[in-house]
Amino acid sequence: MNLNAIEKEKSMPYVTSIERLAREEGIAQGIAQGIAQGIEQGIEQGVVIGQIQLLAQLLGADVPSLSDLQDRSLPELGKLLDDLNRKFKSRN
Repeated sequence: MNLNAIEKEKSMPYVTSIERLAREEGIAQGIAQGIAQGIEQGIEQGVVIGQIQLLAQLLGADVPSLSDLQDRSLPELGKLLDDLNRKFKSRN
């Protein structure tokens, strides 16, 4: 019986050590990339939140709470920041 026949019979394809290492390396790279993207997005979100809070203070508007802002998506925060920027510019 050859290897292909055994794989089909057992429904368990043989994975070489090289294939297994490559798969593990791919998973590790994916995790590292995901962490880096998460950190980058978190930093961007933090900067936008700080800008929103500062503009709201300068406008004398109600400053949204940090927890309220953290619950919003980055696109929502961007829209809020754009709205505050327009109000600030129209004031001057």
